[in-house]
Amino acid sequence: MAYGLVIKDAAGNVMLDLSRRLGRIIGSLDTGISTSGSVVVPEFATNEPFWFTLPKGSIGNWYDPGVLISGTTLSWAFGATAVPNDLRLFYGVY
Repeated sequence: MAYGLVIKDAAGNVMLDLSRRLGRIIGSLDTGISTSGSVVVPEFATNEPFWFTLPKGSIGNWYDPGVLISGTTLSWAFGATAVPNDLRLFYGVY
């Protein structure tokens, strides 16, 4: 038997289907204006990881850092030509 949340519109069209996978946010960190950093996330070892960023303050030129997940390590670095932004980096697993 399937489980999860499925939302349909009045015509029966599926608008949202969370019956297959649902992410869980494990934590967040502030990148500050440093150019790079990393954090170890043990939950990445047994689950599929994901990440996303949000700006901390006014949204001007918002540059996402390059993010790499290798094993249980999440690392980020801003490119040489990009101005580092003060961002909040969220990470989690499916």
